[in-house]
Amino acid sequence: MKIEDLINFKIDSSIINSLKQKGINELYEYQKECLKFIDSSYIISAPTNSGKTLLTILSIAKELEKNNKVVYCVPLVALANEKFEEFKNIFKNYKVAISVGDYDSADDFLIYYDIIITTYEKLDSLIRHEANWISQVGLIIIDEIHLLNDFHRGPTLEFLIMKIKKIIPNIKIIGLSATIKNVEEIANWLNINFYKTDFRPVNLYEGVLLNNYIYLNNYKKIKLKENGIEGLIKTLLDKDKQILIFCSTRKEAENLAKKLSEITKKYVREDLTHFSKEILNALEVPTEQCRKLSELLKNGIAFHHAGLVYKQRKIIEDLFRNKKIRVLVSTTTLSMGLNLPSFCVLIANYQRFESGKKEFISNIEYKQMVGRAGRVPYDKFGIGLLFAKTKAEAKMLFKRYIFGDLEEIISKIGNEVILRSQILSLISSNFVKDEKELVEFLKTSFFYYQTKNKKFLETKSKEIIKLLKNWKFIEEKEKELRATRIGKRVSELYIDPLSAKILINGIQKINEETKEILIFQLISSTTEMKFLVNVRDKEYEKLLNFYYSNLGKFLIEIPNEFDLEFEYFLPTFKLSLILDSWINEKNEDEILKEFKITPGELRGILEIADWMLYSLHELALLLGKLEILKKIKKLRIRVKYGIKEELIPLIRIEGIGKARARKLYNYGIRTIEQLRKIPLATLSLILGPKTAEKVKSIVGDEKLLNQKILKDLKIDYRELE
Repeated sequence: MKIEDLINFKIDSSIINSLKQKGINELYEYQKECLKFIDSSYIISAPTNSGKTLLTILSIAKELEKNNKVVYCVPLVALANEKFEEFKNIFKNYKVAISVGDYDSADDFLIYYDIIITTYEKLDSLIRHEANWISQVGLIIIDEIHLLNDFHRGPTLEFLIMKIKKIIPNIKIIGLSATIKNVEEIANWLNINFYKTDFRPVNLYEGVLLNNYIYLNNYKKIKLKENGIEGLIKTLLDKDKQILIFCSTRKEAENLAKKLSEITKKYVREDLTHFSKEILNALEVPTEQCRKLSELLKNGIAFHHAGLVYKQRKIIEDLFRNKKIRVLVSTTTLSMGLNLPSFCVLIANYQRFESGKKEFISNIEYKQMVGRAGRVPYDKFGIGLLFAKTKAEAKMLFKRYIFGDLEEIISKIGNEVILRSQILSLISSNFVKDEKELVEFLKTSFFYYQTKNKKFLETKSKEIIKLLKNWKFIEEKEKELRATRIGKRVSELYIDPLSAKILINGIQKINEETKEILIFQLISSTTEMKFLVNVRDKEYEKLLNFYYSNLGKFLIEIPNEFDLEFEYFLPTFKLSLILDSWINEKNEDEILKEFKITPGELRGILEIADWMLYSLHELALLLGKLEILKKIKKLRIRVKYGIKEELIPLIRIEGIGKARARKLYNYGIRTIEQLRKIPLATLSLILGPKTAEKVKSIVGDEKLLNQKILKDLKIDYRELE
């Protein structure tokens, strides 16, 4: 079936033309079969790169004709950005928006948009804020719906689907995944259609790399000139092919990339110096990691993991996508969703450490990884490999992964952290009015569909309601459960109620004299932050010194060092020291060397720390602790920019970061008034002519002066004066 024939299905001609421009000229056989679903709800389980997105585009087109909004929901911000760019180019006659981050907003501007790309958590947050456009949504697309099986993301996704169905009973739902064994069961839970296929336009051959042979699942074997991963790399580069290698840890990925760079440097076809410099200068002060990645890039290879900052990851992804580098070594950061072409995928390590012991990756993860190999329109076929060291290991890998079954998707709704937050949100948003209604709502879950375990739901509901009552987040009036004013705010802030209780208790002890590092220890004790870092044996003494030097001053009760619970507080001490180092102007390289925290990890810590500080501010405001609000606002600015308090007046100016602000300060320029008076020629000698001119234009306009901090943190600078 030609793509032009979609006009018979009343698909907008502009959308058909956009698809043709993407190189889509014909529908695959299974896509033709699925056309009967495009105006209804359905789940499709089909291999990666098999054309699921085309069907969702057609479904979106049908929904837009009815003047309904469409929400496309993904698990990762990177995926949201990719879909946003793709849909902007396809739906040119419609308004496409992206909404990620900032969990304390209803994003009312979205009422003017037709297609909204968002993440699971952001959409859940929008529902909690009772966004005024939600009822206009006619279709929601859940990408990577198999993440119902994920212990951390699954419960949020499950509750999100349940809430959407309750708010809009007739909403159409589309679920997409490459890896669902029990797709029929999920479809039956949602009472929607389903389609499952193994079709792949680019054949994928799976196998094992052992010594100097590749053994494939079609019983063919390919001899390499040399042994192991090095032999595979040489063979592929000789044939001008790309390879994506998955490692279980960041250190493994970096070390393997360095080892393989001795091979790849002989195959570099163009000068990558420009990109190497961009990688190096992604931070104000390059770290050891920046230097390592920059050097590797010159040799036509890179590593990719969550320790890199966004700019570095984006450069690497684009270079690999455009075949400027042909070997990329990654952790699982690239195993999901992103459209990166790779002829071959190699899983170098199929085990990882979980809770202190080695665990096999799941078959679902395995399929997600090898599914990156062989992509339209880049390849005619792809190869997905596991690395084995012995024949016995190779046989085990064939049995376990290549010929093994996928695991079934099992509800993870029993996660108590998520249950606490979700039950509070259900009461706060008036989804349920009493315990009976709560249990009835929970019976719409995938968990109940699978287990019929009403007793568990009743028991958990009682426990959590009792807890929320004790914490004064909910109350019972006239036999109805209602969120208190502070309970409603906790739900909107999208934090664990336990975290809120910790912050509320700490607020009572904060005053003008409280050291910043103790506020950091308080926010680091929350569920959202506590598990962001690991403590190394070498750090124990330093953390113990921190404990003893602040004994009796902490804002939260810390157990005795000989109690078992004490170990759980060590990460909070480490986070406190990291954050304190950052606001005292240590740079990323110094923090990497001292704490073994990469720039990417540090950015993640800073983002969540700001979220917790913002929540602390909002709860203090509600509790009437007005005298500490300015202190918290200043601390948020310092965390955002990594500065001492004395630089806050200078950091207001767009284009002035930590380094330039410190430079001005050291030259004796410490106020906006001094910047207004200093001659442009003098300022140019300090900052350079272009920056000096920009600074001069901004300091003369009070509105422009306030824009930077308002935009970044929603703080009006006048509140600090």
